[in-house]
Amino acid sequence: MIISNLRFRVTFAFLTLIFPASIALAANSFSNSLTGFTGDSTQPATVSAVATAGFNFSNDGVGSNAPPPASVYKVQFDTSGAKFGVGQLVNVGRNYMRTIATDYANTSFVAEVTITTPDIDNQNAYFGLGSGNANNDFFRTPDFQTSAASIMYWGENEIATPTIEVVRNNDSQGADVSETPAPGLGNGTHRARLTYDWFKKTATIALDLNYAGGAFTADVTSPAANVMPLYTSGTGFPQEPGQIFFGGDLGTAFKDFQVTVSGPSVVFGDFDTTGGPLSSADWAILRSNKEKDVSGLTNQAAYFLGDLTADLKIDHDDFAAFKFLYEAAHGTGSFAQILESVPEPSTLSLFCIGAVAFSRSARRKMPTT
Repeated sequence: MIISNLRFRVTFAFLTLIFPASIALAANSFSNSLTGFTGDSTQPATVSAVATAGFNFSNDGVGSNAPPPASVYKVQFDTSGAKFGVGQLVNVGRNYMRTIATDYANTSFVAEVTITTPDIDNQNAYFGLGSGNANNDFFRTPDFQTSAASIMYWGENEIATPTIEVVRNNDSQGADVSETPAPGLGNGTHRARLTYDWFKKTATIALDLNYAGGAFTADVTSPAANVMPLYTSGTGFPQEPGQIFFGGDLGTAFKDFQVTVSGPSVVFGDFDTTGGPLSSADWAILRSNKEKDVSGLTNQAAYFLGDLTADLKIDHDDFAAFKFLYEAAHGTGSFAQILESVPEPSTLSLFCIGAVAFSRSARRKMPTT
């Protein structure tokens, strides 16, 4: 592998989270075999047909290095599916397909795709959630070491020591979250599953090895990766695109994509489910449930009572997070106005004073694994 041995220690703190300027295209459940297209990604008719099915392709790339011609990183289609980087050198022919819908980072979902790699030592495959843009400065890998938020299966395997490698990227830093041994992962056809739990803020990758069709059976599963840092940094979800993407190089083929949305689309901090922007009503919900025991609830139930940090607690961290979110939507100082307009019990006022002091002090680091 070219970069899987690089390790970065990444720390995250709560910073102002800016809401997207425009409404993202809605995440939806759909499937496509990827075997019904003809031509390639340089042909307008093919691009149009792919768009009608709910996909587009990576842009020419991000980074300072000029991308290769589009004819080099074209995606070719036939009855075997979408094939990436056919006849090109490793890295240079990489491209990615991705959903047109951009707000999968606002909901829970399960996505699957079948990957065929006759030469797994050299063919690479990527499958994840993010913008799915090729980074020209880093071997045309998706989103890696750019400002983009992303979580993915990093399918650069050695046949002797195969793994499920999960990589999280944000704020121009990339880090392995986990590497799970995957004995039996070799040349052939395998099916990958990405399970994304918005309320727990976790992502899990599983593989059905030597897949021959039918229901998915997980032969190996990664530990759940913490994606909270992708939401609590200055430049992450939900203001960045959350598209489901897949791709690779050297003729790696993908087919039978499907995604099933399994939860509501949620605006972070919108406890009363009005669709945002955040309001004093949302604050009232968090305030009234301050320090309530929610340890026995599901993450979804606890969230709607005020648990922003997905730790089954409603405490100072949630107060600080809500303050940032509210002022990001309404401007600096706006949160003080709702504190004045919504009178609070004396004991809760003490909590607010302490939480404000906490939020102004050095931020406690969010866990990164």
